[in-house]
Amino acid sequence: PSINSRGTHSLLGLIIQSSGLSGTMPSFLSEFPNMRELSLEDGSLEGTIPDYLGALTSLDFLNLRDNSLSGTLPESLGRLSEVTAIVLGKNKLSGRLPSWGGNLTKLRLLDLSYNDFTGEIPSAFSELRSLEHISLQHNADLRGPISAFESLGNMSSLLLYGNN
Repeated sequence: PSINSRGTHSLLGLIIQSSGLSGTMPSFLSEFPNMRELSLEDGSLEGTIPDYLGALTSLDFLNLRDNSLSGTLPESLGRLSEVTAIVLGKNKLSGRLPSWGGNLTKLRLLDLSYNDFTGEIPSAFSELRSLEHISLQHNADLRGPISAFESLGNMSSLLLYGNN
């Protein structure tokens, strides 16, 4: 599909699921700073998650689950101060988890499962005070103490199985 964004900056949500959407993340999304929901689940998107997503500071819901996105998570996603859900499971993302914290005060759901993340779980995750559900299962080699989650009083599910 072709979407022409010229002359309008009022797109508040884009939901395209199970459509076979392919290619890289569309650059025109950066033209909608007031977007509240972006869900491009179950497609064939490739390439990296672009830094410009971090500039969509009104974003409440980000779902890119079940694509073929690769590379590391951009630190810029840590600027999504309104986001309540980040769903990036079932991709080919890799590297270390970013030290998001402080600014993601409304984040309730974080799904980074079924990727290839490695290294220590960042202690900055302890700053995600609203977090209720976190899925980190089935990554390449996430490790370390789970002390980052001890202070999260709203936590109702923590999925870590399937890591080395």
